[in-house]
Amino acid sequence: MEKTVIQRINDNIDAHSKGDPEAVSLFLEDCGLVTVPEELTELVWIEYLSLNNNNISDIHKLEKLSNLNFLELNNNHISDLRGFDILERVEYLHLMNNQIKNLNELGNLPNLQFLALSNNQIVDIPELNNIPKIDWIFLNNNHIKSIGGVANLTSLSWLDFSDNQISDIRQFEKLQNLKELSLNNNQIYDLSGIEKLTNLERLELRKNNLRDIRKINRLTKLELLDISHNEISDINGIEKLKQLESLGLNNNNIRNIHGIEKLSRLRAIDLSDNKISNSNTLALLIELQYVNLNNNLISDIPRIAYRPNIQNLHLSNNLIDEPLRINSLYKLDNENNLQELDLSNNKICNISFLQDFKNLQSLNLSGNIIRDLRGIENLINLKKLNLSNNRINYIGQIKDMLNLTDLNLSNNQIRYLRGIENLFNLRNLNLSNNHINQLYRLENLKNIIKLDLFNNPIANNSH
Repeated sequence: MEKTVIQRINDNIDAHSKGDPEAVSLFLEDCGLVTVPEELTELVWIEYLSLNNNNISDIHKLEKLSNLNFLELNNNHISDLRGFDILERVEYLHLMNNQIKNLNELGNLPNLQFLALSNNQIVDIPELNNIPKIDWIFLNNNHIKSIGGVANLTSLSWLDFSDNQISDIRQFEKLQNLKELSLNNNQIYDLSGIEKLTNLERLELRKNNLRDIRKINRLTKLELLDISHNEISDINGIEKLKQLESLGLNNNNIRNIHGIEKLSRLRAIDLSDNKISNSNTLALLIELQYVNLNNNLISDIPRIAYRPNIQNLHLSNNLIDEPLRINSLYKLDNENNLQELDLSNNKICNISFLQDFKNLQSLNLSGNIIRDLRGIENLINLKKLNLSNNRINYIGQIKDMLNLTDLNLSNNQIRYLRGIENLFNLRNLNLSNNHINQLYRLENLKNIIKLDLFNNPIANNSH
């Protein structure tokens, strides 16, 4: 292994002597290094050095690399930051997945702009006044409780403190240049101070203890907001966030989504795992492309399904039983572009309403009470179709779905495979737990790579 390292170093020296501009970069990843090789210290021209995935614990030998600008030491055995002040010219420093416990020894790094310390063992953050140009800091997946040490880093534009033990964020209020802030999976229940961060464009607060989100409503430049997995029931005021394009509200206690219809730029919204029964207000959002309403209390196909820009609609685990009560005002036109529809685990028996969704490429109807497939025959663009766990006994309506690559018909009452013999593009076919006794209609399906016939009364002579 050492020969490989020495050879790479020698190759770099040779490239530099020939004036190769790529000689300023050197990659010594996955080399089993325990220390920085002595030979490396001769490469004073190196600007980009990657030592990822080794066993290095001491970096003092790098002090001679005075031109070093970009240093990667992810996945090593570094336990403290003593000696890093020798890297005065470094702008990008990657130290993810090490054993660093504190930042007290972080020396003077006047040019540092990017610092990645994710997945370490850091508990406390001292005053970090010696990195005046810092722009991005990643401290996710540590054991941090207090964030006071970054309070004066007013140059920051991106900060990630996800997966820590933070409960108080008031000291963030000085960081008014922040554009992106991630605080996922902490212990935050009070958002005091966040209202001062008026330049935020992305804010992630999923998996906290939030109930009151009114202070977020002052962050009118937000384009992405994720406050999923909290205890939120009231979203009044959210209509003030008129720049929002992506909104995550899933896994809360929301019943009423009034106000969302005013977010005219919204393209994606996740409302899954709430207590919503009426989602028709979403139909007013003409830019919406992705909607997730899984695990709610919806009893009918929402009107948003009939809007021309919608592409992905997820409605699994609701109370939909007779999806025919659509006002004629919302009938589909030729511009409809719905490509993925998930209606699994509802109470649907009649699927004739699907006949106009001609651009569908993926359809999940598993876990319903469907017997009759009439209405599905027009969906000739389908590539993935899941009809498992229903009461289907005849599948002739699928005969023209020549684009199908994935078909799941498991756990039904199918005896005959008439209609399946033309589906030459099938790659994955699940027919388990049916009443099939003859397989000759499968003989021409040469592209199948996975076929499940478990628990069928297949005759020894399938002809």
